[in-house]
Amino acid sequence: TDLCMRFKPEVIATAGIDLAARVMNLALPDRWWEVFDASREDVCQASCYIWRLYSLPRTKNVSATTNIPSAMATPTPNPDPSPATVEEESHPDQEVAPPPKEEAQATKEKDPD
Repeated sequence: TDLCMRFKPEVIATAGIDLAARVMNLALPDRWWEVFDASREDVCQASCYIWRLYSLPRTKNVSATTNIPSAMATPTPNPDPSPATVEEESHPDQEVAPPPKEEAQATKEKDPD
């Protein structure tokens, strides 16, 4: 739930007190929420939000490993392919880049002396 993103912690705590008092039929003093540095509007909104969460039907708890094939249950690292493996896997019609020129050849081509 995004309750903690919508309301400050003191508003959420105050809403919990408000809901508990309502469920238990307890009267709270006038303007009691001000002690917790919360506005009445925020407390009412947070209380309604929490009440709706508790009013939703319960969901069935499912184990995290239920119905997972054994091959997926224990992941194995995917090793990086070695250069030999890459060459073996290349397609026959695929163009292969030429090997890089040696630095000496590149220097001779730039400097005619």
